Amino acid sequence: MYHDEPTLPFPAAAFAERVAALRQMMGERGLDLLLLVNPANLYYLTGFGTGSGASVSFLVLPLEGEMVWAMRRTEISNLRLGPADLRPRDAVGVDDSQDVAVVLAELVLERDFPRRRVGVEGEALAFTVSHQMKLGAALPDSDFIDASGLVEGLRAVKSPAELAYMRQAGAITAFAMAAGLDALRDGVTDAEFAAAVLAAALREGSGRMAALPYVVSGPGSARAHSSWCGRRIVRGDIVNVEFASSVARHHVPAFRVLSLGEPSDREIRNLHRASEAGLAAGLRSIRPGITSDEADRVVREPIERAGYGAEFLVRAAYGIGIAFPPTWGEMGGMSLRPGDERIVEAGMCFHLVPALYKDGCGCVCCSMPIEITERGAQPLCAIEPALLVAR
Repeated sequence: MYHDEPTLPFPAAAFAERVAALRQMMGERGLDLLLLVNPANLYYLTGFGTGSGASVSFLVLPLEGEMVWAMRRTEISNLRLGPADLRPRDAVGVDDSQDVAVVLAELVLERDFPRRRVGVEGEALAFTVSHQMKLGAALPDSDFIDASGLVEGLRAVKSPAELAYMRQAGAITAFAMAAGLDALRDGVTDAEFAAAVLAAALREGSGRMAALPYVVSGPGSARAHSSWCGRRIVRGDIVNVEFASSVARHHVPAFRVLSLGEPSDREIRNLHRASEAGLAAGLRSIRPGITSDEADRVVREPIERAGYGAEFLVRAAYGIGIAFPPTWGEMGGMSLRPGDERIVEAGMCFHLVPALYKDGCGCVCCSMPIEITERGAQPLCAIEPALLVAR
């Protein structure tokens, strides 16, 4: 919904608490300064978020004292005209003729920030090798420390307010998936189907999505993360649809396989039963206190018993929450995957995706977004875990 007066997604005090927690972690790691650039982390810490992926915004966070932005000059309008309680408002503008890394280094020097040990988000897509080289040349007396995952660690466990946004987004996703099933009729193209799903999500209240839906039909669905091309869907085709609705930038995805009539390839049913078995095992057994590796194994074992272990090419689940382009997943966050000994905690959210890929047949996945509670895994989306058949 459009607001004449933009508002923060959380009370200003919540952002202050997050910054204080991050500064405590900085102190524990001996960091004097953090240069933050991951858009999802900037949103989590301040509420600032724009749709522009063509420019880079840095938040300069000293261990003590005031924060300041270094961002493209035109983006400062989001501070000037944004929520009145958005902090910080102090920003240095970067002209389109300037290099943001050079301006950032000049800002650090001019403000005389402590800079013996400077943390950078080395794994953030927006932080490039060029940025690192230019910062290193301009600040030769600084030791640059990879602080990737620092903010993501704080974001992993959601607050009650965040979980409320996630549940709202999950309800929109369920509504739009049902609209997709209604739209699956003789003669429809994959593009028309995608339009029906997307339009339903937007009408129901989804905000801007970090990525558009993935929609692909027939045996070509074995091509991972492909999408619509104007192909006409015919009887017997399966249709894969995966998308995430967004509320206050909090994304909740789901993946379902639909079929126009009974699938022409009989193995689709076997693949789907295996995916359902993996999902059901995860919903029964994933709980606080187990490791990421153990959670992945819970989902993987029934699929292997069904004879489709070789087709299960991905990790069992990835973290979901705040997201910005190019993906709706929590980049840099926790996944449920083999060999990962991190502990699952109450308040974490994941997308369980037992996706099976078989050339010549297609991709089959019965997924579920989940919240980890003290009682175990709880769905965030009321979508039947079944192959959805349009008659």
